[in-house]
Amino acid sequence: MKKSLTLPLALMIFGASILGYSAIALKPKPERMPIFSQENRSFIQRKGGIDEKVLSSGVYETCKKHASEEKLKKSLEEAEAIEQKTEFLSLEDYRNKEDENRQKKDPHNWTPSNAYGLSELMTEISLNENRTLLRGLDSKEEKEHEPVKRLISKMDSLSQNTQNDMEKLVTIYNFLSEQLKPKDRKGSLTILQLLKDGNGNCNDLSPSYCAVLEHYGIKCELKMGVLKYEGKEEGHAWLRVNIDGHVFDLDPTWYKGFVPLEPRT
Repeated sequence: MKKSLTLPLALMIFGASILGYSAIALKPKPERMPIFSQENRSFIQRKGGIDEKVLSSGVYETCKKHASEEKLKKSLEEAEAIEQKTEFLSLEDYRNKEDENRQKKDPHNWTPSNAYGLSELMTEISLNENRTLLRGLDSKEEKEHEPVKRLISKMDSLSQNTQNDMEKLVTIYNFLSEQLKPKDRKGSLTILQLLKDGNGNCNDLSPSYCAVLEHYGIKCELKMGVLKYEGKEEGHAWLRVNIDGHVFDLDPTWYKGFVPLEPRT
């Protein structure tokens, strides 16, 4: 009797598992948000690397909360046009090329390049100042720190409604982009100074964004390099984030709001 019951029961379980698997297999995959590829020189739907776990329809919907679909599409098109014309070099690669040229010109008396060294130092100092400010923010009672406290309080509220790190990143990043505006200027400002002044360049914005994202537990790295665009050459700073092992770049100076880019260097 036990044997006669066991076989039908096993068949029922097997059949249910097959139906369940079929339902999962037939479930449509979420639409991926495009990411700019330096290799392809265009925005593409990636199958590997930054896949649907990161750039999913859910993320796209999160972006659309802060911008209409038309506006978001336009920002991606603008970014594609810029990225296609731009060559990026890490500071290390740029300096290595300079060293090679110096060695060829004067093999016996050449000195190693420290191109953009001052800019690199000032940006790193700004990052550390921002980290220190945010770590001790609760204990600061001076009125001058109120703008940063209000900013963090608002982002605390926004981040509580997010479901995962990716959604938290998009939400905080887009909110920051509304508060901190890019502007070409000299100097290196902290987030406190940026909130007072309202705008800053890449050496101001990138360290501020990086410190804030770290404050919310998001893995973020400040990247610096040299870009060549329309015959011009200049130093630049941007961000590299890591969400669950998925790595991509963000540029708060060039693009308003969340525009994911493949690692530039």
